[in-house]
Amino acid sequence: MRSSARQLVSLLFCIASLAACADDSPPVRGSCVTAADCGAASVCVDGRCVARADAGLIDLGSADLARPDAATPDLVCTGVEAMGTTVRRPIDVIVFPDESPSMGAARAAVANAMQTIFRTTMEDAGVDYHVIWQGTTALPMLAGHLTYNMIGLGSGDDAMFKPALDTYDTWAAIVRPDAIKVFVHFTDATSGTGARIEGYTGTFDEVLFARDAALWGTAAAPLFSYNAFVGLTENAPPETPYLPMDPLVSGSCSGAFVNPAALQQMAIRTSGLRFPLCRFDLFNAVFQRIAESAIARAAVPCELVLPPPTGGMTIDESTVAVRYTSGAGGGEVFLRADSAAACSDSGFLLVDDRVTLCPAACARVEADDAATLRVLSGCDPLLY
Repeated sequence: MRSSARQLVSLLFCIASLAACADDSPPVRGSCVTAADCGAASVCVDGRCVARADAGLIDLGSADLARPDAATPDLVCTGVEAMGTTVRRPIDVIVFPDESPSMGAARAAVANAMQTIFRTTMEDAGVDYHVIWQGTTALPMLAGHLTYNMIGLGSGDDAMFKPALDTYDTWAAIVRPDAIKVFVHFTDATSGTGARIEGYTGTFDEVLFARDAALWGTAAAPLFSYNAFVGLTENAPPETPYLPMDPLVSGSCSGAFVNPAALQQMAIRTSGLRFPLCRFDLFNAVFQRIAESAIARAAVPCELVLPPPTGGMTIDESTVAVRYTSGAGGGEVFLRADSAAACSDSGFLLVDDRVTLCPAACARVEADDAATLRVLSGCDPLLY
C-alpha cells in the first residue's frame, strides 16, 4: 500500500468529527462505482476493482462522490470515530420493611439508610431511580423518587409477603419493564420463614415468575435481585454482606431474630445479598454496596447509542461500524448484521439510533474487563 493510502487509513482511525468527503475532480466511468461492486479483497479505484494491497487510494463507497462519468483522483474521507453513549437503564427499588413492633431500631435504621447513603449514591451517579416503599414509614428525603404502597408488612406467613401480593396490581404497574429491579427485605421473621405464603403457591420469587415472566423473568433467568436482611450471623469482616456464591449461613445473630433458610435461598437464586439484621449500625455500608451493584448492572455494555452528528448533518447508517479494542491488546472492527439470524461473534444490529452487539459478540466484550467500544461512521465499513 502506498504511503498516501496509509495516511488516509490513519485519518479514519483518529479523527472524531462528522464524516465529510472531498472530491476535487469529476469521477470517471468504469466497471465499479463502490467497494460493494468488488470482492472482499478489492477496492474500487478509478472505476476498476483493484486488490487492496495494490490500491494507491481509498474508495469511499459513496454513490454521490463516485459518479460514473469522469476521472477520479485521490479522495480524502474524514471519518467519525467517537465513543458511543452506553445505554443506562433506570433502577426500581422495591422495599419490604417489616414494620412490626419487634423491629424497633432496625426499622429506623432502614429508613435512615434509604434516605441518606442509598439516595446520595444513586444521585451522585446520575441514575434514574425510583423507590417503591411497601409500608407507611415517612421518607421525606426521597421526595420525587418515591411511591408508597400503604400496607403493613410483618414477620408471619400471612404478613411477610401476602399484603404486597394482594396489592400487586397497585405497585407492579409502577415498575418499569426496562429497569434494573431490586428488592430489599427486612424482617426478624419471628413467626414465619417465607417458605409459604397464605393463598399463593410457591415462594415469593416463584409467584412473581408465574405472574409475569416478561417483567420478572424466570427461575432460570431472573430479572430482579432479592436482598435479605434477616437474623443470620455476621460475616468477617462484619460490614461485608454474604454474596450469592456463599453457602447458607446457620445460626442467628440474636435470640430475638430468626434466620430463615427460605429467604437466604431466594437471595442466592436471584443474585442478591444477605446481611445480619442485628447489625443495623452497619446498614449504610451494605446499602451503598446494593446501590453500586445496581448501578453497575444498569450500564449495558453491549448496547450503545449513536453519537449525535454535528453541523446539522446526519449519519449514513450504511457506514456505521464498531471498533472493539481488547484489554489484552489488539482488537477488530465489528460489522453490521442484516438480521438477528445473520449475527456472529463480530457483528451488531442497528435499530433506530441504538447499536446492539450480537449475543456472541456481547459475550466476548463482557468477558474482557478492559474492553472499549467506539462507533465508526462516514466511510465504507470494510475499510475501517
